[in-house]
Amino acid sequence: MREAALATVTDVARRANVSVSTVSRVLSGKQTVAPKTRQRVMKAVEALGYQRNQLAQSLRLGRSQTVGFIVGDIEQTVYPLLSKYLQAELEETGSNLLLFNTSHRTDRLKSMLSHARQLRLSAVLIATSDELDTEILCRFRDDETEYSCPIVVLGQDLSAHGICSVWHDDEAGSYAATRHMIATGCKRIGYIGRIHGSAIGAMRSKGYMRAIREAFGEVEPDRIWDASYRYPAGYSTLLKSLEKGQRLDAVMAGSDEIALGVMAAAIDSGMIIPQDLSLVGFGDVEWGAHVRPSLSTLSSDFPRMARVVSEIIAKRHAGDMTPSAVPIPRKLILRRSVRQSALQAYLRDAGRIEQTAADNPAPSRYIEQEQDNAD
Repeated sequence: MREAALATVTDVARRANVSVSTVSRVLSGKQTVAPKTRQRVMKAVEALGYQRNQLAQSLRLGRSQTVGFIVGDIEQTVYPLLSKYLQAELEETGSNLLLFNTSHRTDRLKSMLSHARQLRLSAVLIATSDELDTEILCRFRDDETEYSCPIVVLGQDLSAHGICSVWHDDEAGSYAATRHMIATGCKRIGYIGRIHGSAIGAMRSKGYMRAIREAFGEVEPDRIWDASYRYPAGYSTLLKSLEKGQRLDAVMAGSDEIALGVMAAAIDSGMIIPQDLSLVGFGDVEWGAHVRPSLSTLSSDFPRMARVVSEIIAKRHAGDMTPSAVPIPRKLILRRSVRQSALQAYLRDAGRIEQTAADNPAPSRYIEQEQDNAD
């Protein structure tokens, strides 16, 4: 075992009958090596028990093979999902993902960026709904050349400040969803989601307000609720609106979590979705298709976002310092939480739109199931 632990790249190259550079390309995940050669190298690695000296590699490159992922709130569903795809994409390049959680605190963001320098991270990714202090990020960006550490912001566009940005087009998504609900006959449409202090929330509410102004001329301030991205926030907000005598016929929710809370409060208040209340969320989390009625939502494309991030990191390490700005569109996914337009109803009745019983259970059956669960 002692001899195996001391095996070197040269030993692996000699055993596999290849050059040292070929072994390095295989171990770094390069795709320029023939499959048979790669297989021979990996057999030699296994036989010798060779382990890569990541510390030596870090010293040679001036950085580690670890990418820092800073999130605003790890309890929000979107961040575990995004980290899953980032991890898978970065593993293809031989990198690891290190997670940091700021809990929406700027002091923690500063501290974590400081740790990034100490750890010689390969790159830093920041994903948060919070309004970011661009001065802090620009200061970190300007220090990149010290050890070549790219910084990429996910979820909002800061490219005007020279910061690489990849984001979903939330304003266009919210606008399209609100316009659709208007087209189905909804007139008293509310918005529930974070707005103040949230760059992402501000964009989502902006799309909603644009659609309302175009259709009705003005936005009713008491139909806009600033609420956190949490199930209880959606639940309590709808109850408050009902207590104030509001009778909304649709809600544009700033997240799928908020939407689920709204759905629960509506049902507990004796409302039927979508007949009494149409509902659209944000994010397309997995459970949204399996609640009843199934939740209409705006899509997320985390696989594409992860691929784009990996490409940006590779370009930066190759010396391309051009700030990247990559918007990713959101698609409106219509399910059963939004009432049908006259055209949709006609096409469905004519058999032109597929319908399944599982996606449209009878309201009585759904309520009975809820009662059984409550017992």
